[in-house]
Amino acid sequence: MTQENNFNDFGDFNDNNRKRTGSDSDRSTTNALGIAGLVIGIIALLVSFVPCFGMFALFIAIIGLVLSIIGLYMANKGNFEKGLTIAGLALSSVALAVALIQWTIAGTAIKNAERSNKTWLEQIDEIQKDQKEREARREREMEELQNELDSLE
Repeated sequence: MTQENNFNDFGDFNDNNRKRTGSDSDRSTTNALGIAGLVIGIIALLVSFVPCFGMFALFIAIIGLVLSIIGLYMANKGNFEKGLTIAGLALSSVALAVALIQWTIAGTAIKNAERSNKTWLEQIDEIQKDQKEREARREREMEELQNELDSLE
């Protein structure tokens, strides 16, 4: 019984004898999903840093994340290389996080703007009420002064 040696004459590992599961079409599909996930992850990451528009990278990042997860699942199942798929997964995850942060900041800004608008309107009403009260006080004081002048004469 002979054992096959996985090393060549120079001591380098020779994986020609290594058995792989899955076909070449599975490998190309996995590679295509990994590359697609990576490209979409890069696009999502770039878009996520654009002010006021980066929050929409959330949708692009989700697509990249889904493609990368499917590609990683297929790569694990077929014992194929996972480098591009993991990179796509990482980039899509970072883009998703940045987009979620932008959504949170935008939501907080909108809520604060609504509150400050109500506050401004309330402040304007208060100022108008104060002005009316001052005018009423001035009129009363003028009447009192007029009455005192009339009584002196």
